[in-house]
Amino acid sequence: MSFAGSNNLSTKAVPQYHDENAPAWDQDKTKLNTKNALGAKPQSKFEIRLPRRNALADVSNLRNPTESEPSSKKRSLQESQKQYLEGIPSTEEELEHLQTKKRSKSSDNAVSNLDKGSQKVASTDTEFRPSNPLMVEEYEPEIFSYMESLESKCLPSATYMDKQQELTWKMREILNEWLVEIHTNFCLMPETLFLAVNIVDRFLSLRACSLTKFQLIGISALLIASKYEEVMCPSIQNFVYMTDGAFTAEDVCTAERYILRVLDYDLGFPSPLNLIRRISKCENYDVQTRTLGKYLTEIYLFEHRLLQYRPSMIAASSMYLARRLLRRGPWGAELVKASGGYEEHTLKPVAFILLQYHNKPVEHKAFFQKYASKKNLKASVFVHQLVRQRFSVAHNADDEIQSDPSSSINSDGH
Repeated sequence: MSFAGSNNLSTKAVPQYHDENAPAWDQDKTKLNTKNALGAKPQSKFEIRLPRRNALADVSNLRNPTESEPSSKKRSLQESQKQYLEGIPSTEEELEHLQTKKRSKSSDNAVSNLDKGSQKVASTDTEFRPSNPLMVEEYEPEIFSYMESLESKCLPSATYMDKQQELTWKMREILNEWLVEIHTNFCLMPETLFLAVNIVDRFLSLRACSLTKFQLIGISALLIASKYEEVMCPSIQNFVYMTDGAFTAEDVCTAERYILRVLDYDLGFPSPLNLIRRISKCENYDVQTRTLGKYLTEIYLFEHRLLQYRPSMIAASSMYLARRLLRRGPWGAELVKASGGYEEHTLKPVAFILLQYHNKPVEHKAFFQKYASKKNLKASVFVHQLVRQRFSVAHNADDEIQSDPSSSINSDGH
């Protein structure tokens, strides 16, 4: 049999394969010799060269050298990005420290230009600080004006204990110290504790309470305050557990509903901590003064004589006394404006009460230990020791010392 034209038949039956992904120097090897006759042995082996596929976590597979960037260039880019991110300040304190460090280099022209630019942006009465949108500074006057109007509504009666048949001021101190201990164990917000005590005081100003239900009112008020202030409120079973089986969950729910009906569901309370933060802003956020002011403000929970004063006045007096104890200078016009207009002579009576609290042995151990920790800069230990060494507050209410908390404090804060 004749196989004429077999070359043409083999050419049509076996197509050519051209690998576009193969390197240029390997393309000739991927071609098949199509000139062989049918049944004849090929002159070269049929081979297809494809680029190797990188397997996951396979360090043996290497990238095509034509596609990879030079390692030195990549390393320099990563280092420049790292240096750029490290140079960005994350807090206001770091930003102010960075600006102060740059200002000290007066010989650098770039730094001097930065100072000129910051002076243009800075206001005439305050130092330049970057605006924080979360602080909503443009609404600050309206917010504190509303809080000032709210203070008169949420003030409890300073003499409500006279209408109670079974309760005394000493029992209020014991209950609040117990609430401080629970508040610390649950790691709740500071505003939660102040709101809980305010709920108890407002409720007792309107209703009489027996001694057997006094603890139930306190734990229910703390539950209400937690629901109002906290993002993640502890469960009711946790509060019931803290009563050591004295009350059930149903008792707490019943007391909760009754308290809310008596207060007409009005839980708005301007916490004194808001004013402390505002005053601390004028002091460039001095940690020592702010921590000491928070400790002095919390004495409100145990000193019933402070019930007659507004929370804002208690906060301003605490910051005033904290600055005096730390020798931070006089109560200037900027601090008067930040405190809502409280002059020095109006703060001294409240500061005197705060001093008198420390002129006796420690009574509220849970409160003392809370601020004796390293986290709170051992504020309670510092004030107790300092007051007994520097001040003499063992005077009656009719003494002239009430208008001046201590004759050893001069007008300049020393």
